[in-house]
Amino acid sequence: MQDGYGFFHIITHFGNSSFIIFDQQGNTQEVTTYNDYFTQIDGEWFLYSPTSYTSYLYNARTKTSKQITDEELFTIPSEFTGATTFDIHHYPFVKRNVKDGMVLSYKFGLKDMNGKIHAKPFFDEYMGYSEGLHRVKINGMTHFITHEGKVVLKPSRNYKVESNIHSGVFIISGKKDNEEFYLLMNKKGTFASKKYAFLKETSDGQFIAVSKTKDGYSFLKINAMDKPTTTLPYKLDKPEQLKQLQQTGKLFHTDTQIVADVANKQPFPFPHKLLTPPRKETVSMEYTVGGKKYIGTFTHDGTKVYARELK
Repeated sequence: MQDGYGFFHIITHFGNSSFIIFDQQGNTQEVTTYNDYFTQIDGEWFLYSPTSYTSYLYNARTKTSKQITDEELFTIPSEFTGATTFDIHHYPFVKRNVKDGMVLSYKFGLKDMNGKIHAKPFFDEYMGYSEGLHRVKINGMTHFITHEGKVVLKPSRNYKVESNIHSGVFIISGKKDNEEFYLLMNKKGTFASKKYAFLKETSDGQFIAVSKTKDGYSFLKINAMDKPTTTLPYKLDKPEQLKQLQQTGKLFHTDTQIVADVANKQPFPFPHKLLTPPRKETVSMEYTVGGKKYIGTFTHDGTKVYARELK
């Protein structure tokens, strides 16, 4: 759920797909599609393709759609990883070099809802947007650019960029003696933290920082200045699942069965099976009540947003 809206993906026995958009009040609206190309890209804005050849931008608040032309069609990211975010007013489009029906090459640029081109196609891959900068790849190397396509930051090839800009910094990773480490870097390209075994941004502008100890791994929350914001470090129950650590604000989980609060380590109110990693405001799950199975979305405090019985 982003800015008050979220969605469910429903697949029938015949293979058809539909999506139900819901809000914080439990109101729903259904958008029918025939494939998995549906994702929430900016709060009330959704991107979907009712066919493999045509895509639309849909606004859940105004309930209006806008067709995206074939030239504007771009790769739709995974809603479950949250890897890519968009500024709906400066979104990526693709320009293909086609000869005899074959795509020889392509480049991406940025344009707005009115069709105005802000950055002509010049980059190879779109990785996401936040805090005024777009993360793109040019010749296999990450660059941060403005809406107009000006390159303002180009991190070293020695590091892999792991996130968009988050509270003025972003996460990078590297390897030393075959061991992976993570750091924060600021917009000037300067290191902004010490090395950690793992870093993950949170929805409240902070980070989960995992450190390696003689007993395994422990973690705490830090801010963008590498200062702890939790009083005690917490031990990871399953160090082998370190890479699966997902974080949304005050919640963390180390596998599909555990959700706990960083402050007091209280578990979620009832047993469940997570269907997706917890998002900013909600978590989707399967659960059983009175012998009947349900699929539903709940807030982090256990309040039901939407649920239906599984037949």
